[in-house]
Amino acid sequence: MAKSWRDQAMTAIEHFRVDPVQLATPTSRREAAESLIKTVAGIAGAVALQPLPIADFFLLIPLQTALVLKIAQVYQVPMSWKQGQAVAGVTLTGLVARRLVGSLTKLIPVAGTLISVPVAYGVTWAMGQAALAHFASGGTAETAAKAIKRQLTHPAETTAE
Repeated sequence: MAKSWRDQAMTAIEHFRVDPVQLATPTSRREAAESLIKTVAGIAGAVALQPLPIADFFLLIPLQTALVLKIAQVYQVPMSWKQGQAVAGVTLTGLVARRLVGSLTKLIPVAGTLISVPVAYGVTWAMGQAALAHFASGGTAETAAKAIKRQLTHPAETTAE
């Protein structure tokens, strides 16, 4: 039986085991989350290499959802797949136009695909950093979608707080 996008996304990052003993300090949690973000952003960039316009857009959403869930797990914040999807959905709603433009650049042979790689990497990295900031500051799963969207769309306001 074929795996769902959700299962494939969770499998892609499952090798990042979250051991509460190793994540006992704020520094160790931040380092684990940073490593996860870099790796998943790299995977997102690799996904963007596929040449079909728009296809990567639908592959990235489950991957980014899994990233947010795993960061929540690093910070020991219980979060369901549905709550993770809400974060990815709300966040991506504001970034859809930019992401679609990045994906549509694939209509330009070779150069378009190369342009979409840093866009996919950057959007995924930014989402991961916003999730890290939210959960590291004691944020909950219930407030994640709104807080992460605010951090991505108004970064100067959230860093000044």
